[in-house]
Amino acid sequence: MAGKIVADTLEHSTAGSVSTQYVVEGSAKVWSNLNGTGTIAARDNFNISGYIDNDTGDYTHSYTNSLGNSNYCYLLTCDFQSGTARNANIGVDTSTQAAGSMRIHTYGLSTGNADNFEVITMAIFGDLA
Repeated sequence: MAGKIVADTLEHSTAGSVSTQYVVEGSAKVWSNLNGTGTIAARDNFNISGYIDNDTGDYTHSYTNSLGNSNYCYLLTCDFQSGTARNANIGVDTSTQAAGSMRIHTYGLSTGNADNFEVITMAIFGDLA
């Protein structure tokens, strides 16, 4: 049985209340935990339809449900789980950022070269289309 709940406020018996606007607007619309080494694979994700391994340290994440526009907020991290620890840098190619996908680049700070990392995480906040 499908249904819909309509509410402007959520209230807890002892913790107070919050406008549902904060729940809708403040929730991540997309998130991902990707293994970016070897054959890339998702550890877990939400609202991701697929990944493309474009090249070393160059990944495209495609969304199942697009966002309303490409002006969303994103948070990115990358890490190396085993072996020699190294510093990392991660960024977005904003010229290719779209409502339905994001292209992410990872670099080793010591070399400045593109590099694959074992853990690449991202979260996106914005309005769905």
